[in-house]
Amino acid sequence: MEFLIAIISIIGILGTIYIHQKRWSSIRKSTLKYHQEVSYPTIPISVIICSQNPESRFIEYLKRILDQNYSHFEVIVLISKPTEKVEIELNSISASTRNLRIIALDESCPYTEKKQALNQAIKASSHEWIVTIDDDCYPESEHWLLSIAKKIEQENCDIVLGISPFISQSGFLQKFIRFDWLRANLDLLSSWSINRPIFGVGRNMAFQKNLWSEEYLNKYQELGAGDDTCLVQFYRESKRISLMCESHVFTFPKLTFYEWVLQKNRHYKTGFQLNFQDKKYLAQTPIFLFLFFISIWIWISWLAHPFMPILLYLYYSIYRINQLFQVEKFLSIRRKTCWFVPVLEPLHLIYQLLTPILFLILPRRWK
Repeated sequence: MEFLIAIISIIGILGTIYIHQKRWSSIRKSTLKYHQEVSYPTIPISVIICSQNPESRFIEYLKRILDQNYSHFEVIVLISKPTEKVEIELNSISASTRNLRIIALDESCPYTEKKQALNQAIKASSHEWIVTIDDDCYPESEHWLLSIAKKIEQENCDIVLGISPFISQSGFLQKFIRFDWLRANLDLLSSWSINRPIFGVGRNMAFQKNLWSEEYLNKYQELGAGDDTCLVQFYRESKRISLMCESHVFTFPKLTFYEWVLQKNRHYKTGFQLNFQDKKYLAQTPIFLFLFFISIWIWISWLAHPFMPILLYLYYSIYRINQLFQVEKFLSIRRKTCWFVPVLEPLHLIYQLLTPILFLILPRRWK
């Protein structure tokens, strides 16, 4: 019995480390960050923000978007159920800004949830390149759109995937949210580095307007959200997809676990659209981690031999802290979460195991 558990624990830890190391190596070998001298780009861009019940900080974030150091862009805000105060402020900004348009949600649109809003806003846009961002996000740099335009010209691509770190907040929940973001973006980076991107991040993403086609919409008509991932899935074989991993856009995290889980839950349905190979790719790390942690639990609880599992977990924690420190440094993340790996890693695995249950019992509509 002890020999079998030892084998399982070793398989679990070695398998986990092998996958982590292989993916991080593929990321480092890829040309994710480079700066090529190009002329000032003049690609016209339509920035789209879809919002329901926007909070007061949304006005401040909108002003940051309008202040971008880029001359060839418009901003379209499609808004539903705004408060009277927000509506007055939006109308005031719109009256004094040429490149801002405010659109009310048309309930007669044939689609549902966020796809309904996106479809209406994209059809109303004037330019051939669409950039999406959420109403709880803001560009920290005034060169955000300039960087996207340069990436488009440098690589002659059809889709640009960006990252969007969470604003650092105090508290354990905020560290957990940022750790979850880091894990997800490692999957994004590594899948892109092997020329098979699995998903996108809609709060910092650019794509050609003609990709929002009837063929695409008909395939994913039943999905009300998750178009960032669906676009990547639909076009990754036929279009060129580039990645911009500079941290230009930051997101304000949810303040309660329930709000955050609701936000994550709305995108879980999109995961059912992934093919078997993508699901297997995303499941590899949790499966090996589960084997590792379950064997540790058996060692301590049933066999009363804590020395070996503690030693193995200490070794794994040191390795993982070092690796995630390099990843966060690579992504220019200032407030590091890697120091909390010994606590966050097992809790995140438990959350992943509970996700299917949460998906069934919690609401999933875009709000």
